[in-house]
Amino acid sequence: MTPARLRALRCAAQLLAGEPVKTAVATVRHHLAVQAQDLRAAQLALRARVPNLTPQDVDRALNEREFVVTWVNRGTLHFVCPDDVPWLVALTGPTQAAAVARRLQLDGIDPPKAERAIEAIAKALADEGPLTRAQLVERTGVEGQPFIHLAFAAAYRGVMVRGPLIGRQHAYVRTEDWLGRPPKRIDRDASLAELARRYLQAFGPATEADLAYWSGLPKRDARAGLQSIARELTQHDGLVDLKRRRAAPDRAPAKLLPLWDNYLLGWKDRAFQIEPHHTVSIYANGMVGPAASRGGKLVGRWTAPNGRVELEPFEGAATGFVAETKSVERFIARR
Repeated sequence: MTPARLRALRCAAQLLAGEPVKTAVATVRHHLAVQAQDLRAAQLALRARVPNLTPQDVDRALNEREFVVTWVNRGTLHFVCPDDVPWLVALTGPTQAAAVARRLQLDGIDPPKAERAIEAIAKALADEGPLTRAQLVERTGVEGQPFIHLAFAAAYRGVMVRGPLIGRQHAYVRTEDWLGRPPKRIDRDASLAELARRYLQAFGPATEADLAYWSGLPKRDARAGLQSIARELTQHDGLVDLKRRRAAPDRAPAKLLPLWDNYLLGWKDRAFQIEPHHTVSIYANGMVGPAASRGGKLVGRWTAPNGRVELEPFEGAATGFVAETKSVERFIARR
């Protein structure tokens, strides 16, 4: 398979090419999890996939519980639909538990103190409803980066998720109050199968190493998930994909992708999308993006100081981005 064909297939899977979806929630459901540690960047990621989307559409979806923000996969905040939260947290949370405990220990929060703080969070949210980060800091006495690690641990315990927007702040809520009671039992094998299926839906064709990388699970779990849906799969030159999937055009349109966009984070091997000598321009110092993509290939960076898009092509001229530039600027102006 040529790199151009692989880019076309993956762009179609990512909803960056082909028939567009109509809503933010449809996009989140299709992707299973949309990276969202930067809420404004996550809004722009949805904009790249949903024609005529506004920031207010995303805010409304969050306030109406169409999707939530919580920690899944590699220990990062994502948009996730409510019915996917229990099994995805149950599946990916245990792989992060030891790392979270180590971070809390480094913060001076030993297991008993962490347990007391998580209990305080659960009680405060149960008694008082949605609370902002500042309010939870008051209730727990834990602030700064240690509070983020504590919130991370509480989310993986199923205690809380991020709920409604209160002004410009994203409040926390008790998971059970916001999403209902979780299932009494979650079948891990069924969850691995669903993870594999949903990953390929949004990122295929791919490899088991790609699935392990994106989910944060061991390769053995990625392999088990793919093997359990083997009848649904087809092979592409060492890659696997779903037999039934969205049609892919020959070439993907130009897109301006924000920080942490799923297209920038979905595969372990990025050689298909960027020339090696340009990689550090997008992937450097722990940051990812923003990136200008044309035909699925990353051809430059972009910024939007004062709401005006400025393109920085790697080579030559930044052609073909007029419509995308106007779309991003309109979106930012609505904030």
